[in-house]
Amino acid sequence: VYNYWISRREQLKRPLVLRYRKQPDPEDHSPFTAFRPIESQKQRMARKNQHHNYQKITQLRSDLDRVKTLIEFSIKREKLRREHINISRRMLQLSASLPSSDTKSKS
Repeated sequence: VYNYWISRREQLKRPLVLRYRKQPDPEDHSPFTAFRPIESQKQRMARKNQHHNYQKITQLRSDLDRVKTLIEFSIKREKLRREHINISRRMLQLSASLPSSDTKSKS
């Protein structure tokens, strides 16, 4: 039995036990490379699609954040416009209620 496993290990040219295998390169930041068994083509495509979907979702989130800020700015703008209109209306009402200088000079 011992000779079988020794020959098997030499044939594969790697340790048979997972914990004795070489650690992955610390510079490799890909989450898909660490000790992955050989996958079928279907599994690889599913993982690729998951990564693609993640990128789409992050792009969608950033777009929605931009839309949110634009809406907040437009709400502020409309509030300022409303306040400006109310102030202008009050000024016109006050100027209309004040006696004009023409009526004083005639009397």
